[in-house]
Amino acid sequence: MEYSKGHNWFISRLSLFGAFLISAPIITLGFGETFVPARFTIALLSTILLFIVLYFIFTHNSRRRMRLDKGEMPSEWYDILKSEVKYYNALPSKEKKRFEALMKIFLGEKHITPVDTEINEKDRVLTAAGAIIPIFKLPGWEYSKLNEILIYPGGFNEDYEQGKGGRIMGLVDGGTTMILSRTYLYSSFKDADDGTNVGIHEFVHKIDGADGSIDGIPSFLLSSRDLIESWRKIMADELGRIRSGRSDINPYGGTNEAEFFSVVSEYFFEAPAKMKRKHQKLYDILKKIYRQDTFSLFNAALKDMIPVRFGRRSK
Repeated sequence: MEYSKGHNWFISRLSLFGAFLISAPIITLGFGETFVPARFTIALLSTILLFIVLYFIFTHNSRRRMRLDKGEMPSEWYDILKSEVKYYNALPSKEKKRFEALMKIFLGEKHITPVDTEINEKDRVLTAAGAIIPIFKLPGWEYSKLNEILIYPGGFNEDYEQGKGGRIMGLVDGGTTMILSRTYLYSSFKDADDGTNVGIHEFVHKIDGADGSIDGIPSFLLSSRDLIESWRKIMADELGRIRSGRSDINPYGGTNEAEFFSVVSEYFFEAPAKMKRKHQKLYDILKKIYRQDTFSLFNAALKDMIPVRFGRRSK
């Protein structure tokens, strides 16, 4: 989902080069033992038309994302980001702009659909924030297997029924649809230090499943066999501690490997200082997986908030 002008430039040139290779033989139709101007003109026009068609086919996504990126972001979105999304507020100004661009692209490409309710801008912004936070440092990432996010007003049960007994906060499966509960989505961002966030949780399941299996091993993000083995060992050790009641990690993470990965990812993005202090190895490997140092990000933002007096930070 990462948008970059360099990537657009490359795709544009590549499509033109490919069109030339494919259409070069057509040009030769204009030549034979005897040059025939009419045949040459037809071949040349056909080649130009093929260039144009292939260009628009190969650059469709890039051009659409450029338009989405250039569009103005509603002022209400800024207000929601500033008041609700701790991660966004911790970013430097330049990175905030990139976050906003990715949010515009995400919301321009994915359908946010209400179920027994009406969608508002807060639903859209917080859904997008949950999607962007875990992939923010993963250039080129695409939620290609996700088309629609359904927003339920509250929790629901295994039969997708809402009301009393509806304790499910969100859900993904092997398909292209996700379900999020508005109630739990809002509370996740409101309490940004508790280490839980249903939006991040469900989008991490989609990241996990990008290799074809939601199994807690995001092989696309584990760059070597050694790193995969390290992740397996750390995951097994932490699962053992959760299941024996010797861990502060949300017990739901002990359900299976897939839930473990999503639960500890929530922890990593919401309470990195606590995770780094209590689970150093787990923090370090998640930092490699997501290419982010959330502890340093939030720590730097916190320092910037401390008043400065006489050239040094006040204590």
